Amino acid sequence: MEPTNNHAEREAPTLRAVAQEELRLQSERGERYAERIMTVAHTLRKQKRSLLAFLTDTLKAQLRRKPHPSLLPARA
Repeated sequence: MEPTNNHAEREAPTLRAVAQEELRLQSERGERYAERIMTVAHTLRKQKRSLLAFLTDTLKAQLRRKPHPSLLPARA
């Protein structure tokens, strides 16, 4: 059994490979960014949420110095 049940964590090696091979990233910092943004995109896709809306809300919150939106699913 895997040590985690976090789907995004289990896919991290795959995301790292995509970042290195597909995007041809040259720096470790660039690879980390690609891993993170792909994890966010994957998480939102599974929740049927918009990546563009999430990123827009995140930037607005940053500019207004407000709390950032959460990746956690909304409570029903």
